[in-house]
Amino acid sequence: MADPIDFPDAEAVVVEHLEALMEVPVHTSVPNPRPDRFIVVTRAGGGLRTMVSDEARIVTEAWGLDDQDSAELAGIARSNVLAMRGLRVGDVQVYRVTDQSGPARDPDPDSGASRYSTTQSVALRGSTRASS
Repeated sequence: MADPIDFPDAEAVVVEHLEALMEVPVHTSVPNPRPDRFIVVTRAGGGLRTMVSDEARIVTEAWGLDDQDSAELAGIARSNVLAMRGLRVGDVQVYRVTDQSGPARDPDPDSGASRYSTTQSVALRGSTRASS
């Protein structure tokens, strides 16, 4: 029997990468209290690319002071996610990153606050663990 493959938490990997590069806080949900400017990273699906790599669909939401600020933050976050290809983030190897959707205006439906979203697929290497 083959050893099981454990796949990394894709949201946590992208957050770790962006936190080191962005000048705004990066979260996996909207913080309370909500700052004026921040990034939210959410896994929105995806699945196995190969037996040892998971291809996560990652949505990055950029919240800013106005549409121009949100769009700029989204563009910077997008570039930083796309640049993950071939890197190791912590102990996780990033194999491939593909762009699914560039920055799109996506105002918050509850508050009307300015927000832009982008979507990328990020393929991450899993690791084996010994069977018990």
